[in-house]
Amino acid sequence: MEEPPPDASPDPVGAAARLAPPLAAPPDPSTADAAVAATRGRSASRRRGIPSARLTSRAATCLALLAWAVAVVLALGQAAGANGWWHIGTVAPRCGAAAATWLGLLLLARRVGVPVVVVGVYTGLALALAMAFPAGWVLSAASVAAASTYGLLAVVITRAAHGLWCVREALVAGFVAVAGAVVVSGFDATLQAFRFRALVLLLCLVAALALANRLSPWRGLSRPARVAGVVAAVASLAFVGIVQGVLRVGQPVGPDLVAGARDGVVHIWLGLRPVEAFVGIPALVWGAARRSRDARGWWLSAYGVLGTAGITTSLGHAGAAVGDSMAATGVGLAVGTLLGLGAVAVEAAVVRRRVGPPASGSLEPAGRLSAAASDAGSVARPAPEESRTAPLLPS
Repeated sequence: MEEPPPDASPDPVGAAARLAPPLAAPPDPSTADAAVAATRGRSASRRRGIPSARLTSRAATCLALLAWAVAVVLALGQAAGANGWWHIGTVAPRCGAAAATWLGLLLLARRVGVPVVVVGVYTGLALALAMAFPAGWVLSAASVAAASTYGLLAVVITRAAHGLWCVREALVAGFVAVAGAVVVSGFDATLQAFRFRALVLLLCLVAALALANRLSPWRGLSRPARVAGVVAAVASLAFVGIVQGVLRVGQPVGPDLVAGARDGVVHIWLGLRPVEAFVGIPALVWGAARRSRDARGWWLSAYGVLGTAGITTSLGHAGAAVGDSMAATGVGLAVGTLLGLGAVAVEAAVVRRRVGPPASGSLEPAGRLSAAASDAGSVARPAPEESRTAPLLPS
């Protein structure tokens, strides 16, 4: 029998060498350079992709604006034919008005924050059927939809502003409202001016107040704010009713005075629409300034639809003179903007007087500023409005 070999003497150095992992090879400079180059390439591609996406978005926006402008110009053909400027028939203005109404509804849905695809499909189908079967009541309904859409869109597309920048918001709202008036005239519907105007004002006011309640809940307002809101609503409705009643009965001036001043400033002043000049546009300007401080300004902006909706209905009745209507709209915008700026200045003076001067060493006014600032209670300060088309309501 073979004897087992004697135990070898322990070799700790050799055992450690056998158990240790093999040494890694030194890095290859070419491989490291390739990895860095790949990383830089991906970063560069991402940087190149950002301007590309922005360029695509801007191109889509420009195409949509171009299509909207073409549709509005086509809709203007109806009023142009009535005033003897040019004649393009009836079908083209109605199609242009339908397209402009559809694009306005899409923008309104985008701004409010409701599903744009759903709104686009249903409203597009309804407008297509309206153009295929242009009955009298169908065209009247389309005119109401167009006037209400642009009356509300002119208010919600504004942004919060400070000081004289509120004038810009009034001009933007006026431009959108005038475009809505042109779109309404394109349908060439037989409308009763009083009922058409009252219905559009009511629809726009209800929709604007509902949106204001979502953006600044009624239950979060203080008691004085609620009382002021109720009083403003009652006074506005009473003023609108009185003015509409007077306009339905007739102008409180003699026909000789109007005929004698047809080409002068007096005629334009007599054609001034009081609801827009004394209620709607001032509320729009004041609300834009108030929204820069807190979301309660939307309650003021909601009453701005009394001005914008009135403008959108200015060309709805037959025989409306475009020149006189636009002149009255311009005067109303000017008067309303001045009144709104005056209201903003008076409110700022009253707040400074009640709050008092700033405390020494502090940028915030002393005294009752904390109470005034916390008067909103649970009303949250709104987020900055980055874009005119950004959704107002969370999805």
